Amino acid sequence: IFISYFRFVLTILIGRIDNAKFNPDDPSSQFITFSNMTSVYSCICQCSIYSNCTLVNYNSSSQRCSLLSAQRSQGNLQFI
Repeated sequence: IFISYFRFVLTILIGRIDNAKFNPDDPSSQFITFSNMTSVYSCICQCSIYSNCTLVNYNSSSQRCSLLSAQRSQGNLQFI
């Protein structure tokens, strides 16, 4: 699951694309990965903690949540 995360003054816009993974052009833009993340919603909550988090990759099978600081134009979507 690929999720884009946009912060506005009082609201957060979340775009979700199932069966997709974002591959950033710059691998260092993936700044933290969590294991044993039980839901995509928990992953989104982790993203909201970090001000530089703009994108999330969540794998429900492995329960891995990766937070990224990249724009959608700085990489590509891989459909899985």
